[in-house]
Amino acid sequence: MLYGPDDVAYIITGVPRSDRDPEYFARLQRESERADYETPNKPLAYQPPVETKNIPPLPKPAPQPERPPEPQQIRTQVRCPDPETGDPGQILEGYFDVRGGLLYVWNETDASPIGTTPIKPGDDPAVAARKLLREKSGKSSSFYQPIRYPRGSVH
Repeated sequence: MLYGPDDVAYIITGVPRSDRDPEYFARLQRESERADYETPNKPLAYQPPVETKNIPPLPKPAPQPERPPEPQQIRTQVRCPDPETGDPGQILEGYFDVRGGLLYVWNETDASPIGTTPIKPGDDPAVAARKLLREKSGKSSSFYQPIRYPRGSVH
């Protein structure tokens, strides 16, 4: 069916319109003229915060570990030397510190934090720091490690 220029089509959305719903528009006019009329969806006036004396303040976020002023240096071997291929191996260096039962380890090259791990009173922090340094650094840089081919293979 084609509509011509004289045909009028309406889409009824359910929203009252003043031009096609005169009863609704008249009711709105009457309500707005009342003294006790409140505008619907009107935002509330600004209310200053109420001072509370018995509510404790919110806890502050935990501080991020910073590099200690005098850290202890560690070194760990990541790759063994191979005299047959001339590979000198690889040693990583870093720093560690123990604070509040947590061991913090930093990278030596850019002083970026590598990670933390809980440490017990009887544990050796240097051994745990070397282990963490080896685990975290080896995974991120293993992509660029040389490929080790078995003997007799073509490379």
